[in-house]
Amino acid sequence: MKRSQKWLLTIIMLFVLANVFIFINRNNKFEYVKYSDIRELYPDEPGASFLIKWNRYNQRFSSAELDQGISLLRKHTGIDTVSDEKDKVIRIAGWLYKSFYQQQGIPDVHLSTLTPLQQYNYLKKHREKQLWCGHFQRMFGFFCTAAGLQNRYVEIVPVKDS
Repeated sequence: MKRSQKWLLTIIMLFVLANVFIFINRNNKFEYVKYSDIRELYPDEPGASFLIKWNRYNQRFSSAELDQGISLLRKHTGIDTVSDEKDKVIRIAGWLYKSFYQQQGIPDVHLSTLTPLQQYNYLKKHREKQLWCGHFQRMFGFFCTAAGLQNRYVEIVPVKDS
């Protein structure tokens, strides 16, 4: 076997071993927690209990917060000019992304203690502060709720060492 073929074979083997290692350790420190099955997620006839379970943050928002949320949406997205729910979702997501995409990074611990509306106001005022995807998600869920759109809270939960 030629020397160049040996090098190529060695590189391929290292590449395969690295990929096997990554595959085996891909879920390190994170765990999938199954909270429900497909029938719970998509029932034939969703009732009030279904909506409460999957919209757990809706219970936290005061009418004053929701009023401020819809006011911001009207000002920045023109949300009241469209009736299509898909278009509303796209406008809300685009507006939040455009507002904060340059602030992605490691946030202060303080940010997670704020409500989604407070997070929005804090990040708009302090442009040097950073946020994680979960903060985008909470603000997105809040503004969707303010716009009257049903939404679900989804999160990745780190595994606690025993």
